[in-house]
Amino acid sequence: MLHNNDKFMFEPPDAGSAAAGRSTYTGGAMLGAVLDTLADRFRLAFFSVHLAPNTEVVHHLRATGRLLRVALRAGEGILSEEKIESTCNEIKWLHGQLGFMRELDVLSEDVLAPLRAAYPQDRALAALTERVRRERLAAAKKLQKAVDSPRSARLLAALDDWQKAGFGPMSGRNQDRPARRVANAALDRAHGRVRKALGKATGGDVAELHAARKSVKRFGDLMRLFAFLYPRGMPRPLRSAVGNLRDGLGEIQDADTSVRVVRRLLRGRGSALNRAGNLVLGYEARRLADAQRRFPRLNKAFKRAEKFWN
Repeated sequence: MLHNNDKFMFEPPDAGSAAAGRSTYTGGAMLGAVLDTLADRFRLAFFSVHLAPNTEVVHHLRATGRLLRVALRAGEGILSEEKIESTCNEIKWLHGQLGFMRELDVLSEDVLAPLRAAYPQDRALAALTERVRRERLAAAKKLQKAVDSPRSARLLAALDDWQKAGFGPMSGRNQDRPARRVANAALDRAHGRVRKALGKATGGDVAELHAARKSVKRFGDLMRLFAFLYPRGMPRPLRSAVGNLRDGLGEIQDADTSVRVVRRLLRGRGSALNRAGNLVLGYEARRLADAQRRFPRLNKAFKRAEKFWN
């Protein structure tokens, strides 16, 4: 089973040393070690999708690509801005190729599976499930073309070359600064973005909640990448608050996305499929409402959690 990136914690190669990552790392050395690990994980995830694009490996590649982009963005002031931008843009393009398949997997596993269990004899639900299965097969073929494309090959080749060069040339204000100071600044910026996004989302607007979820995930990724720099690591209250908030906002996004996917699949279809669609829409409306009710409590828990960096 592939590693779940939502639980991934970066550890440097010399983690056994008491001083590792805390007193000896510069910003450039720390970022190089992080990127070296993530580039290897990204390559493994990419070829796993190439071999068998099942639910788990598709999610893993999306999550690994997101982690790599977060680390690259944290390298501003150390890495080449041109390389950061071009690499992030290409990973984002690949991420987009994975999106519809992931949406279909969420719809199938989180919505249709429990509904089929509750209504095993419902022919309309069976027909909708089959429709989703065919759509996923088509999405898998499209994804395979993207993975096999010259554009993907160029992305991997460029990442390989950059990794072999130690992600250099490194220059800028943060290259020789103590790693923890670089991490402090990155975590402060990400934490501020989360608080700002959550403030905008308090009205319950789904688009603002989606934006908040992205900020929360990026912040959580940064914490997992940089926690090794701090003697006490990432404290449980903040880790739990971020994880619960990420999951709660993720449930809102999944419910909203499933509704949009079902409406798209049912456009111009017969009454039987529309009846199944109404079951799905009702199920997701309840799930969305429940998740939105939990959001204020999760938001308060996040605001109460103390920072571990300084």
